[in-house]
Amino acid sequence: MNQFICTLIISLSLSLKLFAQSCPTSDIYFTKQSEINTFRRLYPDCKEIPKSVYISESSIANLDSLVNIETIKGDLKIGNADALTNVNGLRNLKSIGQNFAIEYNDILTNINGLSSLESIGGNLTIRSNSKLTDLKGLVKLKTIKFAITIENNAQLKELFANNSLTRVNNGLSIWNNKKLKSLSGLSKIKSIIGDLSIGFNISLQNISELHTIDTLIGEIKISNNDSMQAIAGLNIIYSEIDEITVRNNKFMKTMSGLNNILICDGDLIIEGNESLMTLDGLQELQIVNGNFTIYDNADLVNLNSLKNLAYISEDINIDDNSLLEDISGLRNLNYTIIDNGKLYYLITGLSITNNSTKLKMCALPAFCEYLLDNGSASIFGNGAGCNTKVEVQGQCLTANEEFQRRSNNIEILTLVDGRFFIQSNNSISQVNIYSNIGVNLSNISTNSENYIIDLTRYPSGIYLIVVSNRYGKEYKTVFNK
Repeated sequence: MNQFICTLIISLSLSLKLFAQSCPTSDIYFTKQSEINTFRRLYPDCKEIPKSVYISESSIANLDSLVNIETIKGDLKIGNADALTNVNGLRNLKSIGQNFAIEYNDILTNINGLSSLESIGGNLTIRSNSKLTDLKGLVKLKTIKFAITIENNAQLKELFANNSLTRVNNGLSIWNNKKLKSLSGLSKIKSIIGDLSIGFNISLQNISELHTIDTLIGEIKISNNDSMQAIAGLNIIYSEIDEITVRNNKFMKTMSGLNNILICDGDLIIEGNESLMTLDGLQELQIVNGNFTIYDNADLVNLNSLKNLAYISEDINIDDNSLLEDISGLRNLNYTIIDNGKLYYLITGLSITNNSTKLKMCALPAFCEYLLDNGSASIFGNGAGCNTKVEVQGQCLTANEEFQRRSNNIEILTLVDGRFFIQSNNSISQVNIYSNIGVNLSNISTNSENYIIDLTRYPSGIYLIVVSNRYGKEYKTVFNK
């Protein structure tokens, strides 16, 4: 009997010991300091937590009893721990399998306790920690699988001390950190897949630490950085830019840093940059596949840096730039484009309002084609000649020599049903015939000043004839009986 009792006691002791060694198998929620304190006693050998850990309670003051943890396979979120001053209890943590968030911790001053952390398998979010001054504790961090968001940290002055991050997926957002002066620790990033958002960092003077980025796929948003003078630092070689917004950067003087961007596959918005004098940096831009807005840039004088811009697919808004006197940088814009044999009309709206009274010439070729095609426009508050839609249309017909050549040097005359005579003062280079749904039916090359088109072989209906010479194009819609 005594032997049986002894065996039973030994078995129970072994079972309790084995139970104490294992980690919890479900998500862990720490909502009291006492739960933190007892964790090490209940799980003395727990190093790898298979699920997520959530720490959230105003009374939690330290994480010391979590010192043995090396791996958390799920999320780690530390939030609303208003008595927490440091995270030293996590000094042996090496990896987090999913998202890592530190947010809304009112007196947390540093995260030096994360000095062993090497990888995060999801997003990194550091948000609204009002006393946090730097992120130097993440000195060994090499991998963040998805987005980095650092925002609303009122006392944050520095980012990472020295880490090996080379790639960011799902975007990089540095937003509303009022004392942040540099993007230290990001100087090894080569690619950002996702949006680059830098805004409301009123002490941030430049983003030179991002000079190693050669690939960016996503949006660029640079807004309300009151001390930033340029976007210089970006050296993008390959890009797929969905949208560019540069807004309300008080001392920004140029667009330097966007030099290698050829296509903006969405809106381009340059707005409220009161010291912006030039758009230098956008010289290579060729296509804006969205709205084009230049608004309320008080020191901007001209748009000369946009001379290579050929296509804008939606509205053009050039408004409230009080010193803007020259928009001829947009002279190479096209009103139409032929893609895969189909003709498409660009420019869906035009607004040129409240710029300098020295802005007197708005009759650019694409604008003239748009206006003479009865496009809607708002034009006022500029200089004489560019003060009303009628004035600009008048310029298009009489003052703009290049457009006169386009309009008057080519005539398309009806001979008899189905046949049309083309005459030009200069050699015709191309004649295209389009159906009423934009299909290119014929593409004719010639070097003659006269040409006859015969549509009798086509079915009855409406057709568009486009005639090109070295000065431009003439369009005529005809009905083939």
